[in-house]
Amino acid sequence: MIDLQAFELLLDRFRGDGDELDEEHARLHRLTTPTSLDRTIGDDDSNELVDLLPDVNPGPEQAVMEEARETMVYDLLNVLDDRARYAVEQRFGLQDGRKRSYREVGEELGVTAEAARRLVKRAVNIVRESAPDQMDIDAA
Repeated sequence: MIDLQAFELLLDRFRGDGDELDEEHARLHRLTTPTSLDRTIGDDDSNELVDLLPDVNPGPEQAVMEEARETMVYDLLNVLDDRARYAVEQRFGLQDGRKRSYREVGEELGVTAEAARRLVKRAVNIVRESAPDQMDIDAA
């Protein structure tokens, strides 16, 4: 059964001149209506809405630096034998971006997790020792 008093209170609440409700509807409409990114904004119409969005793509400098870093890492790994290089690549996700645990690396190589850890540690030390002094491999 409908509570008439509650219903009348609700009607009284929204009975005003409608301005409050119209403002809320207009605000909701603005928030939910799609708009073009090419729409001009500002007083002088010299900017577009798209200009406010950040560019998530790396700039040319960042792309060159990333490529140089990758080249440096792979050049440094060339001092390792195939098994050690594979262990390092798997542990640090250098091939596919997926870092593996020592247990996973060990399973792939047919050794224990501890043996995989020692192999990776030894390989990293070899790379550090063979790196030219001017290269800061810890920053890479």
